[in-house]
Amino acid sequence: MRRFGPMERVKGIMERMGVEDDVPIEARLINRSIEGAQTRVEGYNFDIRKHTVEFDDVMNKQRAIIYSDRRQILEGQDMRRKSRPIMRRARRRFRRRTCATPNGA
Repeated sequence: MRRFGPMERVKGIMERMGVEDDVPIEARLINRSIEGAQTRVEGYNFDIRKHTVEFDDVMNKQRAIIYSDRRQILEGQDMRRKSRPIMRRARRRFRRRTCATPNGA
């Protein structure tokens, strides 16, 4: 709760005033603190949802590319032109990792 406002201070005020949990809150200071915390929580949740939608868009684009490649393979199309550069990069990375000399050259 620290992220969303001075809730410990509000809790302390409520305890000092002897307010029970089931009593409606009528103090303006406490109401403003709670409203501010609620606004921050809602903003935080909005940001989480926004990032989730952005992530989902990226996943959908990647999924479309994979499905397109899969369809081309199933239809018997020649994928060598597309796969050769990928394999070349993979071999290069593999060689760099496994065949590196001790001095880094």
